Amino acid sequence: RGRIPARGSATVLEHVRHCLASCTVGQVAKLLQAYSDVPDVRSDALKTLTSIVSNLSVASLPELAAVGEALLSHDEGMGVVATGLLNQLLKLASNTVATDFDAELSLICLTGATQGLSTNGLAEQELLVQTVQAVGERLFGGGHNPAGLPAAALGQFISLGLGSMTAPSSVAVTTPTPEWLRHAAVLMVQQMGELNPTGLAELAAALGATALELDPSVIEALQTAATARADTLSPSEFSTIAFS
Repeated sequence: RGRIPARGSATVLEHVRHCLASCTVGQVAKLLQAYSDVPDVRSDALKTLTSIVSNLSVASLPELAAVGEALLSHDEGMGVVATGLLNQLLKLASNTVATDFDAELSLICLTGATQGLSTNGLAEQELLVQTVQAVGERLFGGGHNPAGLPAAALGQFISLGLGSMTAPSSVAVTTPTPEWLRHAAVLMVQQMGELNPTGLAELAAALGATALELDPSVIEALQTAATARADTLSPSEFSTIAFS
């Protein structure tokens, strides 16, 4: 990014846009990373993926994460890309033969796709549910504990898991809590004190909105951590935690 002084000049950007149509998904991913600070290029690169979205079916996890990162900064019109990303992520998560499946990269994919999906698309929301469950099972199933996963990322996984299971018209409230989600919640108890106030409030909101059953120690640990950080909580964060 820093090697070309004129990387943001009109001439360079025109050349980049001209080449987009012939780029593979890997090349688009590299452009998204290299020009993450240039909104117009990022937007054009994402729009290119809407026309060659089938190429996402051969994307690696790091390439998907680059697309997911870009989706986080894009407001609308990327449902096709988000759907393609989720389909490929679901395939990668379901491939138990491959041993390399990075937790933080998959989290970026999920959060980016969630941002890009249409909130009114039932089929898209069902795909999100399936993908979240597959990723959760891959990472936490069987009592697994992804090495070195930060508390903030663990909290986001739990919030995504709870949110997907309680999405409208997706899963009945009587559905048993997935074992991977129970296990992740127990791991969260041990790391709850590492969450910042925003992370505590987001997790509290997810816990308060679900009918799924988790170990009572999760709420207890959250309340203890919030009490210890009471002087750093904003009024809205305090309210969210208090009513969770």
